[in-house]
Amino acid sequence: MLYSAEALRVGRRAKFTFYALLLECLCFCVAFFEQYFYRYAINTPSLLKSEGVFYFY
Repeated sequence: MLYSAEALRVGRRAKFTFYALLLECLCFCVAFFEQYFYRYAINTPSLLKSEGVFYFY
């Protein structure tokens, strides 16, 4: 019984670590694409900005 409780705790910790790593990867990808689109929006002509595609910039 003690072994199963320990295994359950280790499994839960592994799942938590997996989700934390996934969340960190997601945040990294969002930050990377934000920088990429920010540079892309700076280099686009003003016509595309006036169309409202990059309205928030």
